[in-house]
Amino acid sequence: MEAKIYRFGECGLDVARRVLTRAGDPVDIQPKAFDLLAFLIENRHRAVDKDELQDAVWPGTIITETALTRCVMKARRAVGDDAQRQAVIATVHGHGYRFVADLEEVAETPTPPAAAAPEPAAPPPASTGPADPEAPESGWGRALTWTAAAVVAVAALAVGITLFRPTPDSAGPIRVAVLPVANATGDIEFDWTRLGLMSLVARLVSDAGVPVVSARQVLNTVGDGITEGADTGDEVFAADDLSRLRRAYGASHIAQARLARSGELFRLDYVLTGPTGTIAERTTVGGDAIELAQGLGRDLLSLLGGRRLGGREVRVISDDPFANE
Repeated sequence: MEAKIYRFGECGLDVARRVLTRAGDPVDIQPKAFDLLAFLIENRHRAVDKDELQDAVWPGTIITETALTRCVMKARRAVGDDAQRQAVIATVHGHGYRFVADLEEVAETPTPPAAAAPEPAAPPPASTGPADPEAPESGWGRALTWTAAAVVAVAALAVGITLFRPTPDSAGPIRVAVLPVANATGDIEFDWTRLGLMSLVARLVSDAGVPVVSARQVLNTVGDGITEGADTGDEVFAADDLSRLRRAYGASHIAQARLARSGELFRLDYVLTGPTGTIAERTTVGGDAIELAQGLGRDLLSLLGGRRLGGREVRVISDDPFANE
C-alpha cells in the first residue's frame, strides 16, 4: 500500500502519519490546522468556500467565522506563510480559501517490518543440591514460597499507598495564563484593552507571588487576537490553543475575559478554568476598565488560594454573565 506525501516549497505533509515538516524538521501544528491544510491541498484545483471548510474540519459542529480565520492563521504560520504573503494559502475574498503553492505528490512504499528474532530458550532452573528426604514435598515448598512473596508484595504496596496517597497540598504547582481581553465594546478606542488589561491582570497576579505564563508565551500560542475581518467581540479561543498552553508552558489555570460597555458603565465577564474544568464564571461592572481589571486580579488571587491584593473593591453583581442585562 502506498502512502502519499505532499511537498511544497521547503515543506512536506504526510497525511497518513499526520506529520508536517519544514526544511526537514517536524513542525508543531495543531490538529485542526493540520486538517484544514490537508483539505485545502486535496482540493487544490479549486477555491473552497468557508462553509465547506467548516464542515470538513469541524464536522457536526457550528463554529464562528473567527474560529475559522484563526485556524487559517495557524496553518499559514506553520508553513511559513502569512496574511500578507499568501504564498501557500490564498484568501479568495467573499468566498473562502485556496491552496496556491506549487505541489509535488510523492508515493512512498512503506518498508515491511523485519521478522522478529526467535526468543532464546529459558535457561533451566538452577540446582539447589540433593533432595532432603526429611523436607516437605516440592509442591508444598513452592506454595509456601509464593505465599511468602505475596505477603511481602502486599506489604510493600500498602506502604507505597500510605507514602504516596495524594493530599490537598500535593496538587501540581499553580501557573496562570491570562489571555488577551476580548474588546466587545464595539469601539476601536478600547482596542488597547486587549493586551493592556491582559498585562495588568498578569502583573497583579505575578506581583502577589503566583507564577504566570509570560505575555510573549501566551501570544505565541494564541496569537494577538487580530484576525482578518473578524469581530473580536465574538472571539473564542480554540481548545487546541488552551491545551497547548497547558502542555508547553505548564499553565494550570487559564483566565479569559470579555469587556463590554453600556452607556457609562463597563462590564467585564471572565472565566477561570482549572486543570479539571471551569472554576468560576464572574461578572463585574464599574465605570473604569482598569479598576475592573484590578478587581479581576484580586478575585483570581482569592480563587487561587485566598491571596488578596489591597485596593478598592469592585462590585461583583452575579456569577451569571447575563444577570446585568
